[in-house]
Amino acid sequence: MKKYILSAAVLFFSVCVNAVSFKQYFETGIGWNAARSVEEDLVNSTFGYGFDLEGINCDFAVQANEDIFDFTYTNFSWLLKTEYSFLNLSYGMCGNIHMQYYYSVSTTYDLVGGFCFKTESRNNFTFTATTGYGLKSTGIFALEDYEGRLYSHWFAASILFDKIWENGFEASFSMTTHDNFRFPVFISPSYIFEAAWNYGEMRLSCSAQIRFADQFTVAPYMDMVVLRTGLRYRF
Repeated sequence: MKKYILSAAVLFFSVCVNAVSFKQYFETGIGWNAARSVEEDLVNSTFGYGFDLEGINCDFAVQANEDIFDFTYTNFSWLLKTEYSFLNLSYGMCGNIHMQYYYSVSTTYDLVGGFCFKTESRNNFTFTATTGYGLKSTGIFALEDYEGRLYSHWFAASILFDKIWENGFEASFSMTTHDNFRFPVFISPSYIFEAAWNYGEMRLSCSAQIRFADQFTVAPYMDMVVLRTGLRYRF
């Protein structure tokens, strides 16, 4: 499975290199796991690259801290678009490929695929929803020789509200079963609040993410809080 995922990542990256005429961006940022979970008090460095083709959005993201390295590819392919006088509706397919290396502990691969819907109003308000299926493969170094890799599947979904004002200020809220770098199997939704300022080709953002483990079971609890800031350059 690792071989196929790496081949797909190389293919997608080769497309990006040749996409010089597309809308593109580079982004770098830093995050802090403020509370809870095994990653408490860890500082994350992040790097991202993405491009927009006509009807296709591709994003690559890397995150690293002293314990874990992550790579994620995200794709939105908008197959059908309907335009009205006051808004646009788009329908398509979306997916993620995620690879994680937990130093000296485990490797994990996630594959997510599903459907997406987006509505965009004339005043720069966007609502996006996704739903799909996820497959996870985990290899724990201490057990892999005896038990092999562990496989599990799960339901993926997200909603996102985003608004950009004429002065460049942007605010968004999302609720999702997974983020760019963490794909929990059980129902542990994340709530992400983000504020950003767009100035020309630059975008400066700050966000706060709160995740609740087993929220819809008998003993939900907040298991992760992450604060992030990032700087994006579009060209």
